[in-house]
Order: sequence, then structure tokens, then C-alpha cells
Amino acid sequence: LLLVIFLMQGFAASSQCTTVVFRPGPADGIHAHLTSNHPTQNQGHTPEFMSYGWTILSVPFEARGLMKFDLSALPVGATITSAKLNLYADSASQIIAGGSQPGRPTYGTNNASNLLLVTAPWDRNTVTWNSQPATTTSNEVALVQSVNYNESYLNLDITNFVQGWVNDPNTNYGMMLQLVNPAPYNAMVFASSDIADTTLRPSLEICYIPRASCNTGAHFNCTH
Repeated sequence: LLLVIFLMQGFAASSQCTTVVFRPGPADGIHAHLTSNHPTQNQGHTPEFMSYGWTILSVPFEARGLMKFDLSALPVGATITSAKLNLYADSASQIIAGGSQPGRPTYGTNNASNLLLVTAPWDRNTVTWNSQPATTTSNEVALVQSVNYNESYLNLDITNFVQGWVNDPNTNYGMMLQLVNPAPYNAMVFASSDIADTTLRPSLEICYIPRASCNTGAHFNCTH
């Protein structure tokens, strides 16, 4: 209920489109953390959303992140004029190398990552590395190499993703964040919807135009 009220207050009509901001919290955020070194372990309630490559006892492993926004508040078939995702660096995270790199959530010289469209369902309470859903590189969104160790990535354009989900809500399986090259000692660690600091939770700002209604009394043809 609180999320619905927040979304309703977030609507701001303009002359061209209507804007809504989604910023879920722990109760309604949908994300999961996947690691190749714990291939059967579910990690669906972590405060981080991340991609990284590291080692344990000199053995390399990779981590990926899954995220999904509930877009049921949007009208089906609307035209998405823009969809901007904001990911905020989690400088307080202790996950990198057991906390040996504090304050360096975007670490490494080869940490470029991609957001990939997920094409199969998953459950945050059960998904693991071994059961991770399929993805496609179609319309992938690039997060380029960071320029510092504590970099947020704002206004990422995921318009193509959102348009597809609004056209057919049954295909909204979210996104996966993964390194382009999963080599050790590279990381992008962002806050997830589970983080206590509400200002760091991922946000998605969408501007849309509702599909025109069909007026049977008008002197023109229209389609559904």
C-alpha cells in the first residue's frame, strides 16, 4: 500500500508525457545476488546489487546481479518515451575481498559491465548461480569502465527494456548485471532495494504516453 501511495504521488503530468518514479524498498524490491563459488546458494536479500570478479585461495569466481521492477502501475501498451535507471555506489559495502577494499565499490581497471535483458522467470527466494535465468544481449545497456573507485551510474537508458515489458507484462523478467570480462579484481557494487539508506536504493524514472482510447463514435477507424 505504501508503494502504491508513493507512486501515485510520483506522477507528474506534462504536456508530452506522464512521469512516474519507482523506488521500491525491502518489502517490494525484487533482486538477487549470484556467485559461481556458491553455485547452489540463494542470496536474494542482500543490500548490494553487483557484478564482480575475484578470487578465493587463488581460485577465480564471478558474481552477477538480478533486478526487476514491478511495473503493474503502468498502462499496458503505453508508449515509453524514456526510462532512466539510477544505480548508486555502495561505498559502505564490505563484500569485496571480505572488506579489504572499503569505500571502493567500483574497483579495478577492467570493471565494465552490461545490463542484459532476462528472458525467463526467476524467484528471488530460490534463484542460484546454477538456476540463473537465460538472458539476451539484444539492446544490452553498457556500464563503461569506472573513472574512480566510488562511482554511481545515473540515467542509464533502459527505454527498450521497459517498452517491451509494457507491451507484454508477462515478459517482464527484469535485468541481469554482469561484467563484460569476468577477470579477477574488478567490481561494480551498487546499493539494492534492501539497503537501509533510502537515498541509495535504485530508482527507475519512466516517462510515458498512454495508449489512445478507441472512440467508437468518432469518424475514424481505430485498433485495439
